[in-house]
Amino acid sequence: MPKKNPVTIYDLARELGISPSTVSRALHDNPVISAEVRRQVQALAKKLKYRQNTLAASLRMNRTHCIGIIVPRINRHFFATVISGMQDEAQEHGYTILIGQTNERIEREHMQLNAMISSRVDGIMVSPTMYTTNFSAFAQCKAHHIPLLFFDRTPQNGHHHRVVGDDFQGGWLATKHLIEQGYRRIAHFCGKLSASIYQQRLAGYRAALQQFGLSFHKRWVIEHELTAESTPQAIEKFLRLDPLPDAIFIANDTSALHSIKLLQARGIRIPDDIGIVGYSNDPAGELISPSLSTIDQKGYLLGRTALQTMLDLIRHRDRKRAPSPITITIPVELIVRSSSTRQA
Repeated sequence: MPKKNPVTIYDLARELGISPSTVSRALHDNPVISAEVRRQVQALAKKLKYRQNTLAASLRMNRTHCIGIIVPRINRHFFATVISGMQDEAQEHGYTILIGQTNERIEREHMQLNAMISSRVDGIMVSPTMYTTNFSAFAQCKAHHIPLLFFDRTPQNGHHHRVVGDDFQGGWLATKHLIEQGYRRIAHFCGKLSASIYQQRLAGYRAALQQFGLSFHKRWVIEHELTAESTPQAIEKFLRLDPLPDAIFIANDTSALHSIKLLQARGIRIPDDIGIVGYSNDPAGELISPSLSTIDQKGYLLGRTALQTMLDLIRHRDRKRAPSPITITIPVELIVRSSSTRQA
């Protein structure tokens, strides 16, 4: 059976004996067209199952109402909540989102960027890989007049639009809390320090140590990818430290949750022997025993704020105005649970 061609505005116009332009205006509820004609056009469109060719309309208007989002890992709680916030905000303004995942690989980051540009998205929002230090590939966004915004992880210079969490404050709050609980030898598991967020969390950790008169020991900072696969090696390195630290501030919850299990398997009591604070407020942290103290990054709020900012950038682009670099910082919150409450 031959495939039936989709109904077009020309079919509707022919059926009603009016012009295609009148049909188009009626479908968009243009008040220039009488209410009766609008009713007839919309009724016929529903009857014949007419669907607008959004691609063709987008090409005519040079707008797709689609925003590209590039993230390292979709399956991380933080990025899932960020994307949820972005999608809700986008939907309220008639936009859709296109998501690309890099799996922390720079070549995939470039591939996803090129795919977004080829798809003619109206804007691109990026949380780079933890290894990205050269951001020159993103210059092509400007060449194609596509607004670019970085979120969470960002370039170090201030010449980009950014929406970030207060990672310095998060590192400071986590470390201060451990100190107030009586811990004095506090280690830090950080992510790759090529990423801005881990630099800031480390800086906050160091600032808290200094504020309370505690020494910073470089060997107590263990850098790894903060994954389930990299955490066992980090724990082995930690257990070889002499003297053994009595607490760890871990820069994400994935590594913190695995660290608790690995230490418990060695007969180490949490929080009596070693206190632990994670980062990101993964729901799994409430289910483990002891429950995980953590830093809540407000991912959903960050996502909505980033999308709102991107819509503003798109409006500036349409008005041919170039705004000064924007930086918005989302506050974080310490969530105290059992893994770090040693004192009564």
